[in-house]
Amino acid sequence: MFALARTLRPQVLSPTLRCRRWFAEIVNASPPSTELSIANTPPVASNVVTKAVDWRKERVPVLENHGLYGFFRRKEVKPGAEEPEGEEKYEVLESPEDMQKTSGRGWKAEELRLKSFKDLHILWYVLLRERNLLASQKEETRRMGVENRDWQVNLTKVYHVKKSMARIKQVINERRLAYEKATELVKKEEEQHHNVVVMKLIAKKRENELSERRKARQELRMKAKNAREARQARLAAERAEKRTEKQAQRPGRRGRFFTGRVRNATTSTPLIGL
Repeated sequence: MFALARTLRPQVLSPTLRCRRWFAEIVNASPPSTELSIANTPPVASNVVTKAVDWRKERVPVLENHGLYGFFRRKEVKPGAEEPEGEEKYEVLESPEDMQKTSGRGWKAEELRLKSFKDLHILWYVLLRERNLLASQKEETRRMGVENRDWQVNLTKVYHVKKSMARIKQVINERRLAYEKATELVKKEEEQHHNVVVMKLIAKKRENELSERRKARQELRMKAKNAREARQARLAAERAEKRTEKQAQRPGRRGRFFTGRVRNATTSTPLIGL
C-alpha cells in the first residue's frame, strides 16, 4: 500500500497545486469598472511552471515503534538480506504465497483451562492484535476495490482467532461462576459457623443463668431451713423454760404412789404411806 501511495500521491498533488489560490490577495484601491470587455481582463499566463513538492519531506515525523504500526504485519527478513528501514518493514496485504502457508490451529478450551489469568490476559491481547491486523487487511482490500477479497484475506486465520477469543471468554466465565459458587459456599459455611457459635454462646449464657438461679434457690432454701431450725430451737427453749417455770411454781406434795421410807420414832419398821 505504501508503494502504491508513493506513485499516486505526486499525480494527485500536481493538479491541486495548479488550482491553488490564496484567500488573502492585494487588490487595487480604484473601484472596478462596470463595463465588461475583453480589454479589462488581465492576461492569463499559459506556461505556468509549478515546482513539484516532495511529500516525504512534508510528512510529520513518527516514531518507528509507534503503536499504530501494530495494525500491519512485519516483513520476514531472510538471512543475509538487508534490514528494511521505515515503513518498508511492514506490509499491508499478504501475498498469495504467504496465504498458502499452513497456519496454526486455534486454542482449545482444555488447553486454556491450564493457563493462569496472566497468561490468558497476554494471549487475549495477542489475538486481539492479530484480529485488528486481519481487519486492516480486509479494509485495505475494500479500499483498493479488490473484487475477490478471499484471495487477499486469510479467512481461516480470522476463524481461528475469533474461536480462540470466544474460548478464552468461556474459560474466564467458567472461572467466574466457580468463584461465585465458592464465595457463596464460604459465606454459607461462615454463616453456619457463626450460627453455631451464637447458639453455643446462648446455651452457655442460659446454663449460667440456670446455675445462678439454682444457686440462689438453694441459698433461699438453706436460709429458710436455718430459719425454721432456729425457730424450732427457740420454741423448744421457750417450752422448756415454761415447763421449768411451772414446775418451780407448783408446791411439793406426796402422791399416792410415793415410795419414800418414813421411820417411826418408836418403831423401826418403815411405814408405807398411802
